Amino acid sequence: MFENIKDFKKLLDKLKKICTAASKFNLNSPCLLQMVRINGEYEWILTHNPDNGDNFDSFKIFSTVTKDNFIITEEDEDCFKVGDDRTSIPLILSTFDFINRTMNVPYVENLKFYNDQRYDFGLDSYYVFPKFVLKAIKEEKITAFSVNPRSYENGKGTFNFNIVIKEDKRFNYNTLFIYNEQRLDRLYNLYILPFEYHSRLDDLYLNHNNNCVSYIILDPVEWEKTFEENKFVSGIHLEGANHQDILIYHNDFLQKKIASAIITKKYESAINDLKNNNIVSLYFNIEMNNGIYEYFKYKYYEYGRF
Repeated sequence: MFENIKDFKKLLDKLKKICTAASKFNLNSPCLLQMVRINGEYEWILTHNPDNGDNFDSFKIFSTVTKDNFIITEEDEDCFKVGDDRTSIPLILSTFDFINRTMNVPYVENLKFYNDQRYDFGLDSYYVFPKFVLKAIKEEKITAFSVNPRSYENGKGTFNFNIVIKEDKRFNYNTLFIYNEQRLDRLYNLYILPFEYHSRLDDLYLNHNNNCVSYIILDPVEWEKTFEENKFVSGIHLEGANHQDILIYHNDFLQKKIASAIITKKYESAINDLKNNNIVSLYFNIEMNNGIYEYFKYKYYEYGRF
């Protein structure tokens, strides 16, 4: 039996914060919204992959799934633009921290960090356009979040969850919260939960400090100065541990004001692999000022490694 979550306003505020963060990145292609409960506290996960905007016609897909009821009014068209000229990188936003934020922690200790907490997973997920969700929140169209417990095994629980809204022609389940069904899940491949291996997005946080060759912890005050000094530069060079160069692109995803950030550096292969030994992966774990956590990574070719 579904029951309304008591602390509705708190959870709605978290939804507003995570959608605001996504909107600041100007993410207009669809994101997948998921819910978890950690030690009894409900949290949100929002995943995004700009590749979707390049490879898929979201209007056509959602119109097909909703039987031509994916109708967007003229005043909301700015919330549904799917074009993205930036280099595509997957992105995770969450209202909780996925990882142990202490550097040089062995992988097994990170697993212990997870296992020491009680996780319950929402079995349902919804495709959303963050800017449109913010409009719905402003119009007070979301009235409740309800959950129905399903199972509990090996320290993990599951539950179904609903988002209750005041439906009208503009805000409805065909445009505001589009239920994720199997064919959408296969197509967009955005489903992710801790310890659930559904897609390559898991790599964005599970490997963040495992076997890295260097890392850097950004001080928010110093980073703000560095950002301002280099705001017209395409790439920012910073020196990480072991005197390693760390090259930061995607400044729209690593913004000027942050609470903290850890960036770790890995090479894609061993130094004796002449084909791939200059390919770097940077993993970003960012705590934003509004209590939202952000995870992404990208690769680049490093000249002069030897």
